[in-house]
Amino acid sequence: MPNLFQSRVRILLVITTLDGGGGEAQVAQLALKLHQRGHSVQVVSMLRARGYSEQLLSEGIPVFYLDMARGRPDVRGLFRLINLIKKIKPDIVHSHMVHANLLGRAARLCGPRFVLICTAHNVYECGRLVVNPKPKTWREMAYRVSDRLCELTTHVSRAGMKRYIDVRAARAGKIAYVPNGINLQAFRPSGENRTETRKELGLRDEFVWLSAARFEPVKDHLTLLDAFARTLKHCPDAKLLLAGVGSLLANTQKYAVEHGLGQNVLFLGFRNDVPKLMNAADGYVMSSLYEGLPLVLLEAQASELPVVATALEPNKEAILEGESGYLCSTRDPCALAETMLKVMRKSRTERELLGNNGAAHIRANYDMEKVVNHWEVVYSRYATPGGRAPQAAVGDIHYSCHQV
Repeated sequence: MPNLFQSRVRILLVITTLDGGGGEAQVAQLALKLHQRGHSVQVVSMLRARGYSEQLLSEGIPVFYLDMARGRPDVRGLFRLINLIKKIKPDIVHSHMVHANLLGRAARLCGPRFVLICTAHNVYECGRLVVNPKPKTWREMAYRVSDRLCELTTHVSRAGMKRYIDVRAARAGKIAYVPNGINLQAFRPSGENRTETRKELGLRDEFVWLSAARFEPVKDHLTLLDAFARTLKHCPDAKLLLAGVGSLLANTQKYAVEHGLGQNVLFLGFRNDVPKLMNAADGYVMSSLYEGLPLVLLEAQASELPVVATALEPNKEAILEGESGYLCSTRDPCALAETMLKVMRKSRTERELLGNNGAAHIRANYDMEKVVNHWEVVYSRYATPGGRAPQAAVGDIHYSCHQV
């Protein structure tokens, strides 16, 4: 699809890392789509990690690294970013995720004047090991004091945008809602892929759940395993596929073995073929304690899978309760098990209806092509001399992808 504007915009996307994750996948897809539409796109990663960089490079999108270390502030990374901006002279610097957002604002303070748009991907900006978010965190305070250093903050969920305003991490007139988007062509049912992948994984006709998430406390895999163990009392042949890596992977594997789940739970490690796994599964399950707008829930519904997830505000945006899936309370294995069994006990026709409803919901609201249309509108306003900043209030979507 050609870009909506005649002008070619120079865009520098800045992110904390390009390792596998929802935010990282979103930035990679955004870069690829903008590049396909003829814009000049370059990507900067604070950390040196392969992840999506090989895919970007193979499509002719330059990738730069600031060679910063995780958890260690490094002023050298700040000046590397400033020097890159001076050299590239982008029309727009678009940063993603809290560390890159704050780094971009610091570069505005210390370096040349440039247009900066910041995108937040979490409702609660907590450390990676924090599972009980406080009313306000130091990161949100940092957003508040540096708000004047960017033209616009966007959030991937309405719940996140409202919280940012409530804790004064952003002003109502300087924050807008822009959802995540997915490539609908990549996530579509395929009977051939389903048969092939299930055979590769040693699966037969049993009910198969999929969960793709990094193994960190916020994902609460132990509650998921406890819930799945309860479902096995009713469906002993069921399987649970767990895709991902993380600091708690070994502990989770040990927990599964100690609780007699070794034959029913398959740990798949890092996978770059999630669409195939979606095709192989019969349902998708998420046990997270908090999220931004989970890309994987959008992907699962686009793949026509019924979904079960914890009743987080962003998840309520992504799922049509009772129509494409079901929600339940966090840290409650009994409730999660009952909700999973609700799906498992349905007929194939009933599950297909849930899947069809979810796919229609995703096509209408989260198509990546529509989201990129939206970003082009935002970019064009800021990249055009005299362009006026948008005004957004709580719940108001002035730049809705539906309106483009």
